Amino acid sequence: MQFLMAYWAGLSSEESFVAAKEIDPLDMWPALGFVMLVDVVDDGADFRFRVYGSAIAQSVELDVTGKLMSEVPWKGVVMDFFYAVYRAVLIRPEPLYTEHEPPTTIGVKLWHRLMLPLMDEDRKVCRVLVGNVPGEWRKPVKEGSV
Repeated sequence: MQFLMAYWAGLSSEESFVAAKEIDPLDMWPALGFVMLVDVVDDGADFRFRVYGSAIAQSVELDVTGKLMSEVPWKGVVMDFFYAVYRAVLIRPEPLYTEHEPPTTIGVKLWHRLMLPLMDEDRKVCRVLVGNVPGEWRKPVKEGSV
């Protein structure tokens, strides 16, 4: 996450303004497995996973590259949280760090997430660069078991 923050800050010609067109995934190779690029759809009504890092996909046993957030199988409070934090970056376009505990069906106890806004020509957030790093591992609980 420190790498991504430095990368993003290095692209900024003004405080907290980085144009989406400046991002090159190859420049992020040290962190690429833990990187997501998330497009804003319909002014934040939904979000599309343009890039979903391989290490993240392996951790949750699902690759959602190309899918809308509304299409992913996670439901409930965790999805409410995801929508809230992405929309927060739209409202206040500055770096946002979060931690969250995923459902017990995921083998990670805690996710550390750094969200970095990317702007279009009109200085509107059109994409979010995200570093998503798993914390400690746990044995996932299968759905339907206690």
